[in-house]
Amino acid sequence: MATVTLLNIEIFREGTWKGRPFTREDLISMIEASQALKEEVSVPVKITHESEDIGGSINRYAWGWAQNLRLVDRDDRAVLVADLTQVPPELMDALRDGRLKGRSIEIGRASCRERV
Repeated sequence: MATVTLLNIEIFREGTWKGRPFTREDLISMIEASQALKEEVSVPVKITHESEDIGGSINRYAWGWAQNLRLVDRDDRAVLVADLTQVPPELMDALRDGRLKGRSIEIGRASCRERV
């Protein structure tokens, strides 16, 4: 199956989410962590968060991969954008047609593991 790459997709903005403020510096830290861990951690594109995956099948595999995180300014706010690679056409169509309007990232802590 042919896949596509979607460039400059907004994935997060500075602001307050669920009561927690995220600043420009926080977004820069996310980018730095992504760059430091890029050989160890692949960031999957998912349709829902696992807890929302009622049927248990939609997140069995990645719908693409988020790469090349970077910061841009839009509407006077820092915005985290990524390139989404290996995206199946049906996801591209859903994004383009507005069937998946919202985006929500999963933020966690990761650390580099020493390679043996």
